[in-house]
Amino acid sequence: MTTYNQRTLDTNLKGTFFCTQAAARRYASTGSGCVINIASVGGQFGGPKAPRYSASKAAVIALTKSCARILGPSGVRVNAISPGFIRTEMIEHLLVGKEEEEIARTLPVERIGEVPDVGAAAV
Repeated sequence: MTTYNQRTLDTNLKGTFFCTQAAARRYASTGSGCVINIASVGGQFGGPKAPRYSASKAAVIALTKSCARILGPSGVRVNAISPGFIRTEMIEHLLVGKEEEEIARTLPVERIGEVPDVGAAAV
């Protein structure tokens, strides 16, 4: 596997796994808590230009569902937020000129999401 592919999996899947594991250890002993993982619509539908990203986010969705089933009985909620296009460095190159308008027209809210939108979903 190339370094870029491995880095994508390490960041998106392994990072989420280890953070969820650490939170689970803490929360399970208290009988309450909430873990919110960040997935992506790419993990639900697949992304033709970024299969490694989509695969890693699909794995985050499966991990979240498994952890929810495991930790739910101990009072710990585990959920995932799966945003679409969010204005970040990662998609900056896609939002040049008329491209942003064209992408926005395909979205239910007809605009590119902003980072605070994801935070609001978590809250």
